[in-house]
Amino acid sequence: MKSRWGKGERCCAIRVGPLNSASQVLDGSDVTVVGWGAQIHVLTEACKKAKEEAGINCDLIDLRTVLPWDVDIVEQSVRKTGRLGV
Repeated sequence: MKSRWGKGERCCAIRVGPLNSASQVLDGSDVTVVGWGAQIHVLTEACKKAKEEAGINCDLIDLRTVLPWDVDIVEQSVRKTGRLGV
């Protein structure tokens, strides 16, 4: 059975902070990608693939929690990229 969390090394460093404070996983300028939980591993790989194959630089944000969620960091990123994918 495949684990939801993936196998091998962690995809990114462990980020410790308040639960209502999002964390920027990847810095990009073309599109903002927002996710949380186990999907951050999948989104990290997708963003890396988008950069390699299409030259798309993703600004990946880990919300950490959905309620409350960090509106400020998402808004700041969307103002920078002009696009949002959830």
